[in-house]
Amino acid sequence: MKNTTILALVLGVQLAILHALAVKFSLYWEIAWFDNLMHLFGGVVLALLLYTLVDIKLLGARFVTSWRRVTALLVLVLLGWEVLGVIMLMRVKENFISDTSLDLLFGAVGCVMGWFIGRQLKK
Repeated sequence: MKNTTILALVLGVQLAILHALAVKFSLYWEIAWFDNLMHLFGGVVLALLLYTLVDIKLLGARFVTSWRRVTALLVLVLLGWEVLGVIMLMRVKENFISDTSLDLLFGAVGCVMGWFIGRQLKK
């Protein structure tokens, strides 16, 4: 197994556990910056998962050569995640625009970080 795949799996499991604990202990609602941290972490994991898709030959290696391409795709995924959140809650929060903007910003920064990490591991 390649380094990027191992890291994506380890961080993905950690992210899932951290998310479950955050929901159980209401960390998203109690700690103002926690949601931003989780979107940053999620962006890193998503970018590394793209490298995993390259490793198992579901994506061409050319796909991950540009951080712009990776970030654009993953911002679309993150936007879909935000829409899913609205659908699941069946309502729009009063600070929806600012919250979603920050979520997308931190997710995009995480994507770029994950792309750089994956690129360094591929060398």
